[in-house]
Amino acid sequence: MDAAKRLDAKDKEHISEILQNVQEKPSLVFPVFPVPSYKLGFPSVPQLNTAMKSGEGQKKSLFAQNFKRFNPQNDFGTVDNQLFEKDIHVRKDKINQSVGYPDVKKDVLCSASSAASLDPTQKTIHEENLEIISRLNKEQIYEAQKNLLSTLDPKLVSLLKSKNSLKTDSYSSVTPDVISNIQNDITDKQLDSCNAIAEPDKNMSPNSEEEFEPHKEFNISKDFVHMDIIEKEKLSWMKSVPVLKYNEDANCLPRFDFEGSLVKENNQPTYSGLYHHGDDPSLPGYTLLELFHMVRSNFSQQRIFGLKLLTKVIEKYYQQEFYGKLSTDLLAQCLDAGLLFLLRWSIDDHSEPIYSAAVATLSQILYVKSEQEFVQKFLFTENGFVLPQLCFYYKKKDEEMTQEEKEEDRDLLDAELVKVDVVKGLLQMQILPRLRYVIEICHPSDNAISNCVSVLIRIAQHDTESSWRIMDCPRLTEVLYSLLKNKFENFKTALMVVRFFRSLCQAGKEISKKVMSLYSINDLIYKYVSLEQVDHLFMVEIYELWRVLLHYGLASNLFQDVYMVIMTKVQGLCGNYSQFDDFYAASIIHVVESAMHITDSSKMSWIIIEGFFPLLVQCIKAIESEITQKKHLSYPMYVCSILQSLASYCQLKNDMVLSENPVALLETVEYLWNVVLKSFINSSLFSQLLDEICLFSDFNTKESAYLFNWPKNLPSYGTYSLPGTFPLSLVKDSPISLVQGFFKLILQLVKIHKGLSSNAVAIVTNPQLLVYIKFVLQSNIVKHINTLVSTEIECILLSHLLELFIVVGKNCGFHMFHPTINDIYLQLSFLILTLPCNFSCDNIISVMKNVIFNPKMFRKKTFILHGSEERTAMVKQNVELALKELSYTANIYLDTFKLKSLNKERTSFLYKRQSLLPTDWMFYPIVKLYNSSLNIEHGGGIIINASIKTVEIVRYCVQFILMLEVTCSSILSDVSETLRFTRFMCLFLSEGCVFTDQILVPVLSSLMVVYSAPGFQSYLDFEVELPGITSYYDLYTNLLSQYLSSSFGDPTFSNLVLVPMQLKHDVKFRRAVWTEFCDILRMFPLPILQVSIDLKNFLTSDTEHEEMIEIYFYAMEQKRVRISWCPIFYLIAVHHINQYIFNPNAAHDISKRAFMLKKVLLFNDKDLRDDIVLYETLDINNLKGFRLLSQIPPSRELFIRELSS
Repeated sequence: MDAAKRLDAKDKEHISEILQNVQEKPSLVFPVFPVPSYKLGFPSVPQLNTAMKSGEGQKKSLFAQNFKRFNPQNDFGTVDNQLFEKDIHVRKDKINQSVGYPDVKKDVLCSASSAASLDPTQKTIHEENLEIISRLNKEQIYEAQKNLLSTLDPKLVSLLKSKNSLKTDSYSSVTPDVISNIQNDITDKQLDSCNAIAEPDKNMSPNSEEEFEPHKEFNISKDFVHMDIIEKEKLSWMKSVPVLKYNEDANCLPRFDFEGSLVKENNQPTYSGLYHHGDDPSLPGYTLLELFHMVRSNFSQQRIFGLKLLTKVIEKYYQQEFYGKLSTDLLAQCLDAGLLFLLRWSIDDHSEPIYSAAVATLSQILYVKSEQEFVQKFLFTENGFVLPQLCFYYKKKDEEMTQEEKEEDRDLLDAELVKVDVVKGLLQMQILPRLRYVIEICHPSDNAISNCVSVLIRIAQHDTESSWRIMDCPRLTEVLYSLLKNKFENFKTALMVVRFFRSLCQAGKEISKKVMSLYSINDLIYKYVSLEQVDHLFMVEIYELWRVLLHYGLASNLFQDVYMVIMTKVQGLCGNYSQFDDFYAASIIHVVESAMHITDSSKMSWIIIEGFFPLLVQCIKAIESEITQKKHLSYPMYVCSILQSLASYCQLKNDMVLSENPVALLETVEYLWNVVLKSFINSSLFSQLLDEICLFSDFNTKESAYLFNWPKNLPSYGTYSLPGTFPLSLVKDSPISLVQGFFKLILQLVKIHKGLSSNAVAIVTNPQLLVYIKFVLQSNIVKHINTLVSTEIECILLSHLLELFIVVGKNCGFHMFHPTINDIYLQLSFLILTLPCNFSCDNIISVMKNVIFNPKMFRKKTFILHGSEERTAMVKQNVELALKELSYTANIYLDTFKLKSLNKERTSFLYKRQSLLPTDWMFYPIVKLYNSSLNIEHGGGIIINASIKTVEIVRYCVQFILMLEVTCSSILSDVSETLRFTRFMCLFLSEGCVFTDQILVPVLSSLMVVYSAPGFQSYLDFEVELPGITSYYDLYTNLLSQYLSSSFGDPTFSNLVLVPMQLKHDVKFRRAVWTEFCDILRMFPLPILQVSIDLKNFLTSDTEHEEMIEIYFYAMEQKRVRISWCPIFYLIAVHHINQYIFNPNAAHDISKRAFMLKKVLLFNDKDLRDDIVLYETLDINNLKGFRLLSQIPPSRELFIRELSS
């Protein structure tokens, strides 16, 4: 016997012994019952005759036994002896009108059962109440009721009545007699509440007597288990939803369903679950007020539900589902209501579902999907990694503030800062430590982590300061990097983390250096670039992060380490690019292009880049068949990246070998032109792209798309305001990026090889291209540019076109182009200067010198002038002089703007989105002179005479403005006439009396003639807001003071003063001259013939105010106005006084006219009396400026006789 058997024999309880004795239970012994089937598909409700009543034969719990011992009549939670056999439902407002007053049982104030259980004090009070009620009749009870209602708030009473009127009458109305009979049948023990007193309803009509059964009311059988006790409050929610009638003109709160959409109809089915215990249970859906109430609830499920539904509502908001349906902006209302504070409190909650839902809502507010999709596509355009900051709130530094501002300066509170800037407010509310705590300590789900990272991405995109706040937050970036390092299998979360680090590095070079010093970014990039099977979307983010670092001059050694890996990948693209995603292939080429830009700093050998050139050419040749045969490219971003890389290669190669071997470079350029560009330019695809460029232009977006006003405290890239939630320039079939890449390459080749300029003439003058430029010039480009960031793609394209035009014009001569083509590119050059795009100073200088201040661009212009021949000749002479001196004018403007060619390394890829020059930049020297004068004046200094340099600057500036106004006024269309005239006024407000210099007098007079033209004057409006001017009236009064102190009767200055005094402008300007500054009337010797403005604009009788006529008459009576002192004011006064007195159609008071005439006839000055009485009409050839009648007309004589009689 072996050891195992001996052990088994000895140990009877061994497991083997137990298992041997186990037997299977015989299944055939037990009967098998068939599965019951039900007629309705579900088991029926058990009846009382087949089921045991609740509580019978069952042992009660100790709590129930004790409760029964202290309260033997009632069981716990229910009424054991409910004696209601009939539940009476009587609407208080349905009492019979014939009674007149409510039929009230006066001896019933409370039920008998409740009265029996009262203590002696309460019982005494109850008996006293019964005694008082028994003494009153029905009229007295009704009067007491009215007195009680009068003590209540009328608004509260009306609100209760209005709510009561909306509810449908689902109860049966009975007559007072029936109520009386029923009440007599009910014992005191059956009454559970006191009867209420209500005002009778006059519109009530009695119905038939009908007893109401509660089981019938709720459609419940009496035989159902536990239905012997009816809980009406709970079962009332099982009734049908009443149908409400609304006033169509009345506003109502929007209600949302479970998907965040608006509930369009009120008759939603009850099974939809949209009816709830809200303020108005009869309406389906949830209002924002109810959702906010749920978010503040103590019940976690309600908070989670409210947060999730708010997330969906905001998502629908960004999708413009509510556009045109709501009277106010939904997101702005949520932010103003304190949604961010609710989210902050929810993020601090210990429950994972709550803080995860709160982070999801915050992510939905900040991280707009359409915006971030735009950023991802924008990366693949030229300089696409350069983005504008989204912060428009900047706090002044101490050195920028005045002493008063420093005294009043204080930090804004959280609520105040959120209303100005949402992101800055969140940073002040310590959102960064909270997000770090959620990620590091709470260990939430991957979705919650992705939402946290998306919030951080939006904060990093806000501005550089916000990115530094992220870097300075303890352990925040460390935790995110650890997630990227440890959870690399989850590419969705890892992708968001890599995108975060890329957005963080875009904010500044110093931030990028700090990130690379703290974390092994090089190792991370090396790891994923070396792997083969990696998700393409994730690799796109890796390559774009690397691209940003390379443009800073960082991670250059890494490129040398993985040189062969990148070379292999590019070779794979040459062989079969169709196997890869378009953006993945383009990102690889972008890394190669970025590496080219760091070779000039000796950080990497140019030999490495030389190896990629034949591969890039091979890649473009591999796709040549698709370019020449198809009308659309399948891989536009891939082709665009190759073209941009070839252009960068040629540009950098030209800078490096210009002094070494330029012949070899020219051969390379010719090769690229013949191999790459020539076939494309002659292909049908190129013509097709130019035809479609207008259709896919962002300037083609309808202006109605910009009526979508997002909250001003939450700036955006403007993409979610578009109908398709994506810019036209970046949709799949858009040709914008591809055309941009081709023109960049053409521009670089023509710059290097002048012999190709003759071939480029046909491109510059292409009719389809000119149509596109005209289309851009005619669109409301300022509004588009300021709203939509994607327009920068086309701005770069337009700058390439203009630069190509300049290069071709310099090499071949501008005489090669037709004057209309010159006009188009001239207008484009003025437009380029004022665009809020990322242009360099070199581009601005080149445009100014070669186009704007090029005399050849202004030749053969037709002068459109108004006025006498003498004035016309003077204007033409000054315009010709301005054309001859344009080169000097260019230097004046460049010195004024302090534009210099700067080759600084880029320290940040976030920039403030503002133009280098203002729209009215041509007036900038005048404005600068005016501001300098104000600063000197405020400092207590005095400028006696203007310097020679100042006079020279003013002369060139005014000549240039005059030339633009006369030869091409359409260029100044973006600068309003009022703003132009106001800037001209600033010249006369400068210290030193620069306008009196004899060199400036002709040119200033010529510009005043242009501004006095009827067409120009018709657009003047001094009530509009002007940049840099708080009040035009204050500016005008300063002008009047300056005229009194230092005008010396200058004709141009005098005409300038007269412009706001025209009758079409506000009367306050005329009142200021005739009252506050009436000394001007003694020193305004401007002759009538030298008035450049149409005199009829001052003499229209039916538009002058009666107040001003009285002022005119008083001045004439006091002899403050004389024809020798101020001919124009004398003419104005005589004309209006004459028209006021003798105009038979005037609606003025006859007594005032008669009183004024009496005074005129008593004037001692015969000439003045005759001028008023015998005035006929305006006559500029007369010495006085008007013509007199030889004798008094019969109508006037009759009026005088009637007055005398």
